[in-house]
Amino acid sequence: MEGHTGVFNINYIPTKKLSFNIASAYTDSKAHIEAFNFAGPLEYAPETDGARERYYNYDFSNVADYSDLHIRELDLTLSASYIINKNFALSAGYNYLYYGDADPYLYDGTGRAHIGMLTLNYWY
Repeated sequence: MEGHTGVFNINYIPTKKLSFNIASAYTDSKAHIEAFNFAGPLEYAPETDGARERYYNYDFSNVADYSDLHIRELDLTLSASYIINKNFALSAGYNYLYYGDADPYLYDGTGRAHIGMLTLNYWY
């Protein structure tokens, strides 16, 4: 299992009332489970009606085939704020989200989201 994440952020304040922000985070992660099995009868398992096999030999042979996970995520945010006066500020922002399933064992949950925000802040 391994994961790599990078984070980037820039704040720019050209005046006392105006500010801009760009932020991003990117993650690339991989995981894999090696093959395993539980073969053979378990001597300590009670025998019920001669059917000790209920307690052993679970078939995990496909776990290794379906455990190769490779996921990429990106979160990008752009925003700006303007202080109107001592009580009010106006902010606008955009958020882009990407989730990529490179090995779609998670029902191919690849997708994107675009989110826009407009806020009016009031301080009292």
